[in-house]
Amino acid sequence: MRFPWIPPQEPKFFELFDQTSEAIVQAADLLVDLAEHLDCPGRRVDELADLKRQGDRSIDALLEVLGRTLITPFEREDIQALARSLGDV
Repeated sequence: MRFPWIPPQEPKFFELFDQTSEAIVQAADLLVDLAEHLDCPGRRVDELADLKRQGDRSIDALLEVLGRTLITPFEREDIQALARSLGDV
């Protein structure tokens, strides 16, 4: 039985966590590549900055979804803490 006054959970949380995590993994791979091949560091630094912006956008979107979602897949404070931790990485 579904209650019409209770909105469904927002599945977008996990998509946004995945996007942020993917940007972190790509940045880590790029750092390894930079350490192994010191040619063209400027290009790699630019790519790292792009990945940082991509991760920041995902976290901003996640916090926006959190702000407008009544029922979350897990505790609101835990989602905020995870988002902050991913942003710190």
